[in-house]
Amino acid sequence: MKSFSKAEGLRCTAGYKAFENVIATQDAPSVALLKKAGAILTTSTNVPELLMGISARNKLHGSTCNPYDTNRTSGGSSGGESALLAAGGSVLGIGNDLLGSLRIPAHFTGIFSHKPTRGLVPNGGCFPPEKPDQPLKSSEIEIYKHASTGPMCRYAEDLIIGMKVLSSTSGIALNFDKKVDFRKIKVYYLKEIISPMVPPVNKNIANALEKAVSHFEKRYNIAIQEVKMPSLYDSNRCVVNTLLRCVTSVKKIFLGNEKLGFNEKIDFLKAFIGKSVLCVSSLVTLNLAYFPLWYRKDRTAYYQKMLQDWITEFNDLLDENSVLLMPTSAVTAPYHSEIVLVFPTTCYTSIFNIIGLPVTHCPMGFTKHGLPVGIQIVGRANNDPLTIACAIELERAFGGWKSPGEI
Repeated sequence: MKSFSKAEGLRCTAGYKAFENVIATQDAPSVALLKKAGAILTTSTNVPELLMGISARNKLHGSTCNPYDTNRTSGGSSGGESALLAAGGSVLGIGNDLLGSLRIPAHFTGIFSHKPTRGLVPNGGCFPPEKPDQPLKSSEIEIYKHASTGPMCRYAEDLIIGMKVLSSTSGIALNFDKKVDFRKIKVYYLKEIISPMVPPVNKNIANALEKAVSHFEKRYNIAIQEVKMPSLYDSNRCVVNTLLRCVTSVKKIFLGNEKLGFNEKIDFLKAFIGKSVLCVSSLVTLNLAYFPLWYRKDRTAYYQKMLQDWITEFNDLLDENSVLLMPTSAVTAPYHSEIVLVFPTTCYTSIFNIIGLPVTHCPMGFTKHGLPVGIQIVGRANNDPLTIACAIELERAFGGWKSPGEI
């Protein structure tokens, strides 16, 4: 369990030094559901400072390394969880996903994860960590709508176990045990998102997507169709503007900064000589969140319409018998020092947070340098069982998780 979901008696630091002594006094709803089902919590795992990044790095606990190459990140924000699972240290984990924080770490470390349909799994007890100085305003509670809590694991079938438990109080009846006849499904695939600052898809990831598509086409003789989505060109800006409307101020999210005694602008300069009290990714977020290049309050209506157009486009594309296969990221696990540079690649995952669709990440092999690669499987709302079933099928065909070493 990542150190962002409350578990009674355990630290809930959110990787933030100002909260290093915070002990949760109650369980988050998701944690309570797992405990009720018999789960035994073993530890809380590392995250970036207040989840402001896609690596598990902070000034409180340091950096979590990738089990397949310790010079590289395990991803974030659920990077401590993904590293622990990939290394064989746990059976099932839970993480939170706002920009891709369940799927990106799973992609970097070669495991499975599932971002549920919006509203299927409770998100309470996660943000802010514990008894902040001020309660969230009604506008800030909106952030919960875009976040998701979901399972992470080494074996795809364990996603079913996790989702049965985590979704048990949703009131939405989903049959995760239903056998899927793959001869009757339709598979769409998207090769890449063309967007400013987003690099081309790594050839190993492109090959993984091609293998997955080819498997369904040849094994089940079903309809396969490539789709192109030029509407996603401005996806990063749309996501940023959508999320920033949910918070009064990014700076105010960093509750307790007076205790740390820092100024975000001065600390940004200190970071260049290693003297900052926050990590670079946090400082970049604090200083540049409202930079006009990607945030324009006067374009709120424009981005709201864009979001509605996406919802319509995906609803028209997907039905109860179809899925969309696409890259989870354009890159494999980067070096620790490169993580800020690849942040724009979160467009591959974040769009589904603000749309609310279910997405399953599936590992699909390795590069010649031994780095995991994978793809994500997108479904229609409340069609979580189908995306997970597709992941189980691909695991059978291509092997799924492989140990980073002898265990």
